[in-house]
This record gives sequence, C-alpha cells and structure tokens, in this order.
Amino acid sequence: LVRAVQTAEPLLSLLPDPADAPTLCEYLSIDGYRPRKLTRFAAELGRETVVLVGHMPSIGEYAAWLLGAGDDAVPFEKGAAALITFRGEPDKGEGKLRWLVSPEWFLAKVPG
Repeated sequence: LVRAVQTAEPLLSLLPDPADAPTLCEYLSIDGYRPRKLTRFAAELGRETVVLVGHMPSIGEYAAWLLGAGDDAVPFEKGAAALITFRGEPDKGEGKLRWLVSPEWFLAKVPG
C-alpha cells in the first residue's frame, strides 16, 4: 500500500480535477479484490477521470475484467500504465483499451 500511495501522489497534479491526496480503497488489494465494489467505489468519487494504482495480479485482473477479457489478458508489468475508457458507466466488459505502455516505453523517453 505504501508504494501504491507513493506512486499515486505525483499523478494527482496531472488530473483535470486533482484531489488533495490519494483515496485509499481495499477493493484492489490482493486479499480484498472485488471488481464490482471497486467499480462502484470509483464511480462514487464523482470524477470524470480516475487513476487506479495497484499491484499485480489485482490491477491486471481488474483491467481485464473491465475489458471483458480473461484474467491474464492484459500484460501489466511493474510500472506499466493503461488507459481504459467507457461510453457509459464502467462495468464488466464495457471498457475500451486506448493504450497500454510498459516500463520500457517510459525509459526510452528519458534522455541520457
């Protein structure tokens, strides 16, 4: 949880409507993973853009659930990021994967 919060904090300023601090939720943890409850929790934040930071396997399984794919269908690695959009309300199989980048992509963009 500590690493997830540390990862999330610098992302807050990039959001169109930034929060003061990360909002914690147990539904993405390994022992507490509940995709429907997590989706409802995110929707109740009342924001158009939500960034979820988590660990494998839960974050990859949740991305796959949103896309209607198998649990291991989204190849998340440590440090990867994905953009999943929705036409309506987020739910199982309603997401569209816009992009997925690996840590190597980020490293390739850093000069030096």
